[in-house]
Amino acid sequence: MRTRYARLLGAVLAAVLCLAASGPQEPLARVNDETITRADLETFIRLHMMEEGRRPTDPDQRAAWEDMERRRRREALRTMLDRRLLAQEARARYLTGENVRKTMERYAREELRELEARVGSRLEAHRMLTEMGLSAKEFKEIQKDNLLIGRLLMDKAYQNVQVTPQQMRDYYRRHRDQFRRPNRLRYRQILFTVLEPGELPRVRERAEQVLARLQEGEGFAELAARYSDDAGRFPGGLREVTLPEGYEDWRPPAIEGLEPGEAPRIRQVPGGLAIVQLESVEPARELSFEEVQAEVRDLLMEQKQDEAHESYLRRLRERATITYYPAATE
Repeated sequence: MRTRYARLLGAVLAAVLCLAASGPQEPLARVNDETITRADLETFIRLHMMEEGRRPTDPDQRAAWEDMERRRRREALRTMLDRRLLAQEARARYLTGENVRKTMERYAREELRELEARVGSRLEAHRMLTEMGLSAKEFKEIQKDNLLIGRLLMDKAYQNVQVTPQQMRDYYRRHRDQFRRPNRLRYRQILFTVLEPGELPRVRERAEQVLARLQEGEGFAELAARYSDDAGRFPGGLREVTLPEGYEDWRPPAIEGLEPGEAPRIRQVPGGLAIVQLESVEPARELSFEEVQAEVRDLLMEQKQDEAHESYLRRLRERATITYYPAATE
């Protein structure tokens, strides 16, 4: 399920912490007027794919494993507490009238319909949610809280976060090594697999036909997408190779002896034949500030938003009433 639903889990898992288990459950903590139970914690861990793994049989290893599990659960509980605080504050601040509630309900229904469209049907969406332990109603409540918390953080934490040009340049000067590009080369390849020795003449004839089309002016990437046997792994036939220091002159066998810009040619490669063309050999160099300034800005903005997020959470914690029950210390 992890692979199949990886992209869909993000929207669900980001807010699943706000769900409350039904029925009597052992309480771990209380955040203002909301209780977090052991079932809530286990659901959170399970839905985040935080698998325990097999308990070691060796006593020494088992002790370390159990300590790691306790620390993992403590961290999960802290994350749940913070999420509850944000959700409570967001609901109190924005759910102020019936019109707002109706708007939120429409938004949640649209998110559910989008989920159904992604997975192919309402039935498949229901099955996926059931596997994660969620109902359609719970999924919609999650989406409402996602939207409200996002608005809260924008208004109270991120609104005044800025990155100045001077801060960007200062960061770049202090971390130049972070923006150094290694030696690399780029080449394109159209692979024709040869499964049996007797196939070689037929496969070579096919490769020569494709090479002729290249020489007539058709695009390498387009022909690679149509004819290369590994087109799924290498879109457009493009390969990029990073060359470690001291091995700048090394070349993969497919392009050994070739120079950038030479006409494509047929070569024998492991697994068959290939039409290859060396596009570029780029020496290692330090990227200029102008080349990386967008990356630097995004990195600094993320750092500042994380700091603002944590600062806002500290203020919420100071105002809140948080109680830990004995079970939380286990």
